[in-house]
Amino acid sequence: MTREERRDGLATRAALRDLERALEQLVNINTRVLATRDVPPLADARVIHQASSTETWRTIPAVLEAGRGDVEDLAAWLCAELRAKGTLAHVAVVQAGNALTCHVVVGNGSNAFEIDPVDWLRGKVQL
Repeated sequence: MTREERRDGLATRAALRDLERALEQLVNINTRVLATRDVPPLADARVIHQASSTETWRTIPAVLEAGRGDVEDLAAWLCAELRAKGTLAHVAVVQAGNALTCHVVVGNGSNAFEIDPVDWLRGKVQL
């Protein structure tokens, strides 16, 4: 994200939408992976959350190989997994103070709620 895309430490709405569109592409790739490979559910995958100092997003096979993923990797995996089960879900980039994080929004309208993929991985959240 460029300096112009941030104002007073906060990301602009356009920059957040751009990140969400890019993450949607990772979700689409992961959806194809889930349709063609035998992959354990994220909660059972024996991977850990590890924040990354670089912004190299990983597909499900890359997360499995590394044994870890950052919040974007885990959110894209969880979103694809939920969609494969027929649940309406999308990735949302959320401003948390001066930091950005990713959540998976499940449902829509007044029934929508956010899931932190790290909490999901740790078994703190269930549908």
